[in-house]
Amino acid sequence: MMTAEGRRSIMTSLPARLATLERRPRRETRRNRMAREKQEQ
Repeated sequence: MMTAEGRRSIMTSLPARLATLERRPRRETRRNRMAREKQEQ
């Protein structure tokens, strides 16, 4: 049984959890990411 508050906390934590999971495999520094994003524009 899920409460609205419990569901809300899960939904807000999910994107952050997915972001950390996606960010982990690729070894990329902030400088490299900035350079790559600049090239993509």
